[in-house]
Amino acid sequence: MKKFLEALEKIQNPGTFCTSGEIPSCFLGLEIDKVGPIGLPLSKEQAKKIIKQSHRAPYGKGEKTVVDTKVRRTWQLDSGKFSIHNPEWNIAIEGVIKNIQIQLGLEKNKVSAELYKLLVYEKGDFFVPHRDTEKLDNMFGTLVIVLPSEHKGGQLIVRHDGQEKKFDFGHKENKYLTHYVSFFADCKHQVTPVTNGYRLCLVYNLALANRKQQPVAPKYGTDVKVIGDILRKWSNDHEPKKLVCLLDHLYSQAGISFDRLKNVDRTRAQVLFEAARESNCEAYLGLVTLWEAGDADVDFDDYSYGHCDDPDGYEMMETFDETLSVNHWQNAHGCKKNFGEIDLSADEIISKEAMNEREPDEKECEGPTGNAGATLEHWYHRAAIIIWPKHCHFDVISLAGKEVTLPELKKMVQSWNKSKHEKNNDAYKQCITFSKAIIDQWKSSNNNYEHDDPEVKQLLTVLIALEDVDLLKKFVKNVLVSDFTGKEGKQIVKICQQYGWITFQKELTLMLEQEEENKCSKFAQILEHLCCQKIKSDKNRLKVCRSLATKMLQCLLKWDLNKKRLESWRQPPVDRRVLIESLFKTFLSIDQLKLLESANNHFINNPGIYNMHKTLIPSVQNLHPWLVKQNLNLSVYVRLWKHCVTYLKSSVAPIKKPTDWFQNIRISCSCSDCKELNIFLKNPIEKEHRFRVRKDRRQHLHNKIEKHDCDMTHITKRVGSPQTLVCTKTRNTYTQKVKQREIDLRLLANLEKIKVVIEV
Repeated sequence: MKKFLEALEKIQNPGTFCTSGEIPSCFLGLEIDKVGPIGLPLSKEQAKKIIKQSHRAPYGKGEKTVVDTKVRRTWQLDSGKFSIHNPEWNIAIEGVIKNIQIQLGLEKNKVSAELYKLLVYEKGDFFVPHRDTEKLDNMFGTLVIVLPSEHKGGQLIVRHDGQEKKFDFGHKENKYLTHYVSFFADCKHQVTPVTNGYRLCLVYNLALANRKQQPVAPKYGTDVKVIGDILRKWSNDHEPKKLVCLLDHLYSQAGISFDRLKNVDRTRAQVLFEAARESNCEAYLGLVTLWEAGDADVDFDDYSYGHCDDPDGYEMMETFDETLSVNHWQNAHGCKKNFGEIDLSADEIISKEAMNEREPDEKECEGPTGNAGATLEHWYHRAAIIIWPKHCHFDVISLAGKEVTLPELKKMVQSWNKSKHEKNNDAYKQCITFSKAIIDQWKSSNNNYEHDDPEVKQLLTVLIALEDVDLLKKFVKNVLVSDFTGKEGKQIVKICQQYGWITFQKELTLMLEQEEENKCSKFAQILEHLCCQKIKSDKNRLKVCRSLATKMLQCLLKWDLNKKRLESWRQPPVDRRVLIESLFKTFLSIDQLKLLESANNHFINNPGIYNMHKTLIPSVQNLHPWLVKQNLNLSVYVRLWKHCVTYLKSSVAPIKKPTDWFQNIRISCSCSDCKELNIFLKNPIEKEHRFRVRKDRRQHLHNKIEKHDCDMTHITKRVGSPQTLVCTKTRNTYTQKVKQREIDLRLLANLEKIKVVIEV
């Protein structure tokens, strides 16, 4: 992009041909001769009174001043016929003038504003395209202030050097606001017809003091064309994906806005926005951040462990990590855009210097920790104009991630739904394009934590509203297969009903072939919805559900019998209670008793996986109310119930209280300390024993006591050398058994209350 950078560097003069803004709320104190004080927003009654005191506004035609309502139709009051009494208004105008000086590139000049006239546009009034004549010495431009007045139409359009800006202050939200527009006198401008209400405005003539040659509007039409041509060619090639044009001056996150851009930055930004518009590209102002981390070049005497007092005193030797991103977006009108943080690549940056050639905006230093040396972090911030082709808009903003894109897509679909709900309009096409981009950029979520409304479910809900089967298949294949949470059951039933159960069978089967063990219980929840939800009978539904149920059981057996998988700390825990309940409901609902019998045998025969108290007993209790309502075969359930009851009956026998301190535990170690510990364990009389040994031997004893679950406490008495490990026997094991027996008695009573009916 060498030509692009060269074209950008040629733009050196600050300033634009036209600028606008809003004046903070200020009571005007406007009074008109023979009318009196004027209230704002302007009322219909007072507008008519002002018009009675006004005359038709003339315009300059050569050396003459004429009135011709075919060219200009509006009402005018000369400045001598009205007055402004609030002194704060002059202060507000001074603030406006300062902004105009900055925006028009006149910061080094003294600008004055002379009140010229008051204009009232009623329905049908307008002013055709024209240029203002100079009405006083050193006049260079015009300031138009549109006062609060409800109206429609009456747009002010300013053109110069092939560029055009439109200003419409007739919207309802502007009824109570005061706006201004300022432009050079050589700019052609017009006022479109007012279609309703009254448009009230003040006109000021702008002049420069002590300047012989008056400034004219800067011309950047050629620059816009050159850069626009480059953008059009790049848009077709589309490499790189974005162009990030760095600006020269420094701006903070709080201080970045189009109105606050300085000197030539403002001009270049304006040219880039205009060139992007003409070449069918998107353009936004944003804050680019480069973060670098590297080794700090410091001496050991210069820092304390884990801390660096002054990061400015150190240099970064070698960078070992960095990120480049953009955030804090605004469009050409200063409206903030929630595109979030988007990663950038170095080849997308357009600048004559690298970001890290300047001094960092922020520095942090961290002293050595463990085996790592001192590290230094640098942050560099630069304002930039970011450009990409319109046809790639959704591809780009989808890079911001689900947290940003999902709410935005939801708004777009809701907006389309509120319209005519037509599938051929642009709004619908944009929703489809954005949806595809989100799916293509989808990154798997961390589903280790439960969410009431997971992102996958949110996206599926939005896609269902768009009623596009190809889009849904793309979603199921690219997103749902690997990132489902178990909460998508109702939505999957809905799309299978609408587009056919066979349509998504292949993708649903793939969901069971994922590596993560916890996917098993999550898919069981989805399968429960597919099989149990009360909907119209469908032979394909039964076929698909039975096929998935068979596959489900196969995967369950494979997952459970893989000991390595069970021992992996990386895998999130499986909720086996939910798994059992879902499979019982699923297999019974589709009349698959053989599958249920196999699953039940697996549950009963693997107590190390399916814990009696945490899994089996709660499942029996939770399933009973549902089974009774369904009027289904209870034989398999009865077997599980009997298994739990039998276990509990064997667990509630009275527990004999120990009468001495004997513990039937043998420590599997032949060292002298462990031999002494074994003797202590077997001693029925000795409750406390002391080991006066060095630290490593105390630690060894500690480990053995913990490993063998010895019923004792072990505390180091830090007196003398070596210190003493004091071991005191307890009866915690007996106490725990008593508590567990009480729990088991209650559980047994609850299970025996369940009236089990065995079908013959």
